[in-house]
Amino acid sequence: MIKKFIENNKKDLLIFIIIFFITCLVFVEFIIGHFSTDTYNIINRGYNEYAIKYSLNDGRPIMSIISLCANFLNMPINVYISLLTVLAIVVSCFSVILLKNIVAQYKKPNKLNQEIVLTLICYITIFNFMFLENMQFAECFVMSVSILIWIIASKVLVSKEKNYIIKTFILMIIGICFYQATISFFVVLVILLTLLSDNKNHTIKNLFLNTLLSGLFCIVAVAFNLAQIKIVDYFTGMSQTRMGSINNIIYMVPAIFKSIPSILVNTCSIFPKNLFLLYVFLIVVVYNLDKKNFKLNLYVFTIIASSILLSFAINIFTTAGFATARMLYPIGTLVGIIFIIVFLKTNNFKEGFLKPILIILLVTYSIITIVNYIYIIHSQKIIENLNKEECEIINEYMIEYENNTGNKLRKIAICYDINPTYYYEEIKNKSSLCIRPLSVEWSDDGSINYFTNRSLEEINMPKEIYLKYFKNKDWEELSEEQFVFIDDIVYYCIY
Repeated sequence: MIKKFIENNKKDLLIFIIIFFITCLVFVEFIIGHFSTDTYNIINRGYNEYAIKYSLNDGRPIMSIISLCANFLNMPINVYISLLTVLAIVVSCFSVILLKNIVAQYKKPNKLNQEIVLTLICYITIFNFMFLENMQFAECFVMSVSILIWIIASKVLVSKEKNYIIKTFILMIIGICFYQATISFFVVLVILLTLLSDNKNHTIKNLFLNTLLSGLFCIVAVAFNLAQIKIVDYFTGMSQTRMGSINNIIYMVPAIFKSIPSILVNTCSIFPKNLFLLYVFLIVVVYNLDKKNFKLNLYVFTIIASSILLSFAINIFTTAGFATARMLYPIGTLVGIIFIIVFLKTNNFKEGFLKPILIILLVTYSIITIVNYIYIIHSQKIIENLNKEECEIINEYMIEYENNTGNKLRKIAICYDINPTYYYEEIKNKSSLCIRPLSVEWSDDGSINYFTNRSLEEINMPKEIYLKYFKNKDWEELSEEQFVFIDDIVYYCIY
């Protein structure tokens, strides 16, 4: 059976091996071990607490099971992160192959160069600039699986294969159990595949029905996810703080529309400023140089508007992760999706004077994306070293106090000065991947405990200590003045 499978899928297996190898080279510094701000939180909390409090309670039961298994196996954090990173790459490369094959069903590439072009288009669709943020988290694997499931579910729904309602429903429930924030990509794919189907006079009707149906599936899946969270809260006594109320919707809708221009220009600081919009503009202009096609432009406009608006759909109900790259994955896929439409609905990638121009746009965009990946990934490794150096200096302060007084420090209280430094001066990128771990509350004490090999219990900063020593302070670098030691407690105001 395996031999027959290999024989029937030689080409796809070869493509998979090639893109997997390339992607591993791009992410090599993540694969050998890296620390995002969330990683320090996992280390500090431990697998069990993180699995229950930050995975199961957030509606990610599969991730919770993975973390509990890591705890049972007593898996070192470096192995845990590296393994999940490699698995995320494997799944995402498979998503590239699957998306390529789905697109090829509408227009089969008849030459090797066409196969390469389509593969590259699908690669930048999956491995887009927003996807990079996913890869910094331990959840990168479940995020990648959810994207794969949305691809499968969209194909099932649009193709209307036998029992497609039941199959889509099952896939949506499985997908939401892996990861919720990527679910809007499912609706974008449904819209894309419906447009590609182009059923003559029934396109608008099918588009309306499929979009409505996909939206209903999403609502059911989200409702299932919320019910699971409520059940967990009931049995554990925890409370979910990420989901909002009707008042939240009233607040978020205008906030979303206000943030759209900035996000499209700055792309969460992950992609070079304005470059995303420039490429969208250039692709549209170039394919219109051949002949203005009203239907094609309508398709492209529909997918642009859908990708942008649907990226914020989940934020109607929650402010958690608002305007972060992992929530805006459909926007990241937009250039690739426009290329897919142009590839299928025109012959411009196959012949004519526009072919070299479009290929140049595709190749340069791909190169910029990959180089940008490598640059930001390397920046995070530099941040890890800078963070380690600061924590070692902090440890020296603590050791000096312990040696001078004979007191053993067991607790830490943390606050921030009036203008915290979120990024190291040496780091030019200002995305969430490059944030200074000591500057955010979910990783500050975790960083200190990890690099000082301590288990300091974090307590609240007493008001009297803050007012006496830290009020209105604004430091530019690490200083001994930021520390107050009393008995077994270190009070630390982070610059």
